[in-house]
Amino acid sequence: NSGGAIGSIRTPHEIDAPPNAGLKKALDVYLTPIKNELEKDGLVISWADLIQLASATAVEVMGGPKIPMKYGRVDGTPTELAPAPFGLPAAFPDSPAQHLREVF
Repeated sequence: NSGGAIGSIRTPHEIDAPPNAGLKKALDVYLTPIKNELEKDGLVISWADLIQLASATAVEVMGGPKIPMKYGRVDGTPTELAPAPFGLPAAFPDSPAQHLREVF
């Protein structure tokens, strides 16, 4: 029940959580206009696919590898809300190495 690309980052529980600070701008300013434009033209893309496409594109544009994608994800809303930080590493832990061992 954790992880997986279902577009749940867009739900208030996740997007407003401290580990996801800054991602709301990506959704509101960059991705929402793309989604709206596609839908205006009668095309449908799930948030899950759009977020994955944006992530893979960002990696490639910054010089990283091309990430092969498969599309057709369906948006979902978590039924069991995990507490933040959702298993994500802290930004400024006291002991970075130990913290990464615990998280991963």
